[in-house]
Amino acid sequence: MPKLHIKIPNNNVEERKYIISTLLVNFLHFPEPDFITIESNCTTITFGEKSIIFEDHFWNTHPEPLSYLSADNLPHPTLCTNPFTPEKDIVAIYGDGKCEISKNTIDCGIDIWASAFFMLTRWEEYVCPARDEHGRFPATASTTLKHNFLHRPIVNEYAEMLRNMLARLGFETPTQSTNPQLIPTHDIDILQANCRLKSFAGDLLKRHDLKMALSRFGEPRDVYDTFDFLMDKSEEARTKSIFFFMASDHREGHSDNYLNTKKFSQTIEKIKKRGHDIGFHAGHGTADNPQRYAEELQLLKKHTGIVKYSRQHFLKFDMPRTFNILEDNGITYDFSLGYSDCEGYRCGTGNSYQVFDFLNRKTLNVREVPLIIMDTTLRFAKNLSPNEAEKLIDSYSEKARAFNTTNSLLFHNSSFDNYQWKGWKQLYSNIIDNIATQS
Repeated sequence: MPKLHIKIPNNNVEERKYIISTLLVNFLHFPEPDFITIESNCTTITFGEKSIIFEDHFWNTHPEPLSYLSADNLPHPTLCTNPFTPEKDIVAIYGDGKCEISKNTIDCGIDIWASAFFMLTRWEEYVCPARDEHGRFPATASTTLKHNFLHRPIVNEYAEMLRNMLARLGFETPTQSTNPQLIPTHDIDILQANCRLKSFAGDLLKRHDLKMALSRFGEPRDVYDTFDFLMDKSEEARTKSIFFFMASDHREGHSDNYLNTKKFSQTIEKIKKRGHDIGFHAGHGTADNPQRYAEELQLLKKHTGIVKYSRQHFLKFDMPRTFNILEDNGITYDFSLGYSDCEGYRCGTGNSYQVFDFLNRKTLNVREVPLIIMDTTLRFAKNLSPNEAEKLIDSYSEKARAFNTTNSLLFHNSSFDNYQWKGWKQLYSNIIDNIATQS
C-alpha cells in the first residue's frame, strides 16, 4: 500500500503529528505517513495528483507551544453535513461545514485533527476547573454532554469520514481489523461479604431495613463471590474478564485490606488458572501521588505477579499527571477514562489508543482503553431499571458494531445481590449472551 504524504503547518508540530498518525495508523490501520512541514493555513493529504485539504481552525490561531491551553479556547461545536459522514450529520468541534469536491481534490472545513486531539487528549479537563465532591471532572462539565454528543464515538466518525474521502478519490483503503465489541471488566472494591448473621444484624440495628435483612436468607452465603459467574459469561462470549484488585486499606473508605486473606489467594489462583486477567485498582489517593501509586502497585504485584492493567478507584484522574505516574510504573493499559455520572464516550471512542502528554508534548507508552458503561452509573446516577439499562447497553453494542469500536464495560463483583441489584444478574447474562450471538 502506498504511503500518504501529509503537509502540515509549521507550528504545534508534535501535536499535529500525534493526532494525524493516531487517526491514520491506530484507527484506519494505514502505514505511518510521511510528514512535510510548511508555512500553511491547512493540512493537506496527498497521494499522486489527489489531495484532501483540511482547513486549520485552531492551532494556527495559537502558534506558540501550549498557548491553546486555556478555558477561553474550549470549543463551541456545530452540526454539519457532507457526503462523507457515516451518520446523517457530524459534530464539528472545531471548524465549519464547508465541503468542496472536484475530480482530484476535496476541501473540508471541519478541522478533524484539532477536534480529535481535543477528545483523545482530554486537555479540556486540565483547563476547566469543575470538579465533583470526589475531585473528579464530571460529565456535566464536559463539552460532549453540554452539546449532546457524549453518546457518539465522534473520533471514529471522523476516521470513517476520512476513509470515505480517500475512497472517493480512489485511494485503496486497507481492510479493517476487527476490534472486540466488548471488554468485560470488574472492580473488586470488596472481595467478600460479611457473614450472613452480621449483615442481618446490621440491617436491623444500623440501617433499620427489615426488607433488606430478610433478603439475606435468599442469597448465597457470599453474595459477592461472583467470580465463576463472571468468568463463565466471558468464556461463553469467547473473551476474557479483567479483574481489578486493590492494595489500599479500609481506613480511607476504600476496600478491606484483603490481600493477605485465604479468599484472595484462592480467587487469584482461580482467575489465573482459567486464563483471565488481573489488573490494579489504584487507591483513592494515587491519582496525583506517585509514591503512593508505586507502593500500592508493588504490594499487589507481590501477591499476584506482573500487572499491566490499571484503573483508578472512583475513576479519580489528574490530567495528564496520572498518565505519567502510570508510565513511570510500567503500566501498559489504563481503563479509567469514563464518567461516573453518565455513560458514554468520554474520549470520543471506545478504541484503545496511545496517550499523548500534552504538557510535555510527547507520546507515552501507556494506552487508554476508555470506559464506556459502568453498572453504578446506570443503577444510581441514572436510576435505571434492569430493562432500561439493558436497552441502553444494547444501543451501545450497536454503535460498537457500526463503528468497529469497543465497549469497555464495568460490572463490580458486588452488583448482583437480590435487594439493591435485583434483576441485574439476569441483565448481565442477557448482555453477554447478545454479544456472544453477534460475534
